[in-house]
Amino acid sequence: MTPRTHLPAELHRSPRTYSWAEMVAMTTPHHVRAAIAAQEVVAVLPGRFASTPHAWSLVTRAHAATASGAGVLTGAAALFAWNGLRRPPDHALIALPRGHRLATREWLMTFAPVTEVPIAGTWGDVPVTDPARAALHEWVRGRPGHPTGTIIEALRRRVVSTDSIRLLLTDTYRVRDRSGLHRVLDAFDAGAHSYLEFEALTSTFSGREFAHFIRQHSVRARQHTYHLDMYDPATQTAVELDGGEFHAAGEDRERDLERDADLATIGILTVRLSYRRVMETPGWCRRTVRAVLRTRSH
Repeated sequence: MTPRTHLPAELHRSPRTYSWAEMVAMTTPHHVRAAIAAQEVVAVLPGRFASTPHAWSLVTRAHAATASGAGVLTGAAALFAWNGLRRPPDHALIALPRGHRLATREWLMTFAPVTEVPIAGTWGDVPVTDPARAALHEWVRGRPGHPTGTIIEALRRRVVSTDSIRLLLTDTYRVRDRSGLHRVLDAFDAGAHSYLEFEALTSTFSGREFAHFIRQHSVRARQHTYHLDMYDPATQTAVELDGGEFHAAGEDRERDLERDADLATIGILTVRLSYRRVMETPGWCRRTVRAVLRTRSH
């Protein structure tokens, strides 16, 4: 049996939020008060209510924030809205017009840009800025930590390009760690298409010693095309960086073994390095690769 509700089914189907006035227009003040008392709807932000099952969704929270403050969604959440990220971030970054404020929430970050942030599209009823601007805002204003991985993923999924971000950078006067962002874009163009590959290119296997490696080299073996993270043509050695997102147990592991076997038929030896090894013991990774290259060169 479907439980009795005080508000129309239309409201409960939607992930958007509603003001008190909007809910009253759909029914009566008595029913709205009863719905709130029964927690049929909850306040996502002061004055913005959502059907309780939808209240924790990123799109619902983003709608509450943009509707309350007349803002625009940007940063990682906007990249997710453009299908640039596999998983939603744990926060929404909102560009607000000057003079607007929003209630403090753990999942909400806001800022007031010097110039108006343009709306490039909508996510449901949420206004969203363009991917290049969203990537730049995530770099400058997003959650402290590692925006590098977020930007690289959006680049890899082709919702934004390195050229579009560079063009925006030339028109933006102040950017925190501008050189760091250029470093990420240059690394992506050089073949670092994940955060792990970025660390390998710019840290673990950086410098002249490993400059002879070809990044993201494509080869054909047994009617399959394989893309090698790092390839040394002199010794026919491939170094594969096994990030947890793409190298799991079971079927994925079986595919990795078949790939390595196929590459061996054309003389390529594969050395696999785990995410933990690359991030926590880079010295061990360098020594291992040096030893393999030395043996193969003989």
